[in-house]
Amino acid sequence: MARSAKRGYEGGEKIRMRRCTPGPRVSLVGESDCPAGRGIALSGLPRILTMRRRQRSGKEGSMTGAAKPAEPKPAYTLVRKGDPAFVPGRRDFLTYRDLGVTAASGGRLRAQITSAKAGLSRPTGWHRHACEGQLVYMLRGWIDLAFEDGTIRIEEGDSLYIPGGTPHNEIATSESFDLIEVSLPADMGTEPCAPPPGRRAGGLTARPTAPASRPSSPRRPPPGVRSGRRSAGPPASGRSAGRPRRRRGR
Repeated sequence: MARSAKRGYEGGEKIRMRRCTPGPRVSLVGESDCPAGRGIALSGLPRILTMRRRQRSGKEGSMTGAAKPAEPKPAYTLVRKGDPAFVPGRRDFLTYRDLGVTAASGGRLRAQITSAKAGLSRPTGWHRHACEGQLVYMLRGWIDLAFEDGTIRIEEGDSLYIPGGTPHNEIATSESFDLIEVSLPADMGTEPCAPPPGRRAGGLTARPTAPASRPSSPRRPPPGVRSGRRSAGPPASGRSAGRPRRRRGR
């Protein structure tokens, strides 16, 4: 094996560096590997220095990460029944009670109780919501909603999920109702839209006009009625109504 030696000075001390050929391997060589003296294989020196730099940066990063304070966990939110918070909503004839989810979730989610003290006087009109989805859970009462494929009624205990952008129309409600409404995200826009094909503005299915009915035949008058007049009274029992009485001879 051919050997070559180089001499150099670093920090006032003499350093002997030897290269053992052939050898792309990364290793520290000592007296047993290079008889001429202790040294470092030059082929592996740049890689060793790079590994040491990474080790130092890893230690510094771990020390820096330990120094950072832990992020606070989100706290729970409690809303009492006796302290309701009402917010404006889409319809003037409804009341909306906020359940505190909008502020707690940073606007990612909204939950509220929608109530009505008077029944729906007219359909809301076809509309759709700009959101990812809307969930409705009926607490009390009922609502009739028209969709593209028909009309459904949700009653107490029923739930309904409406994907965002789905055209629908509230056409009738009970005299009063309460429901829980959840939407994602909290800021849910509402925009009117045209009725789906085959649906009327009021939510009913458009049907062709029925043909005019034929005039019915005149009904026969009941017995005892002539030309719209009734007889003076019922016929005498056992005798014809129009025959005179016979006199008996003495």
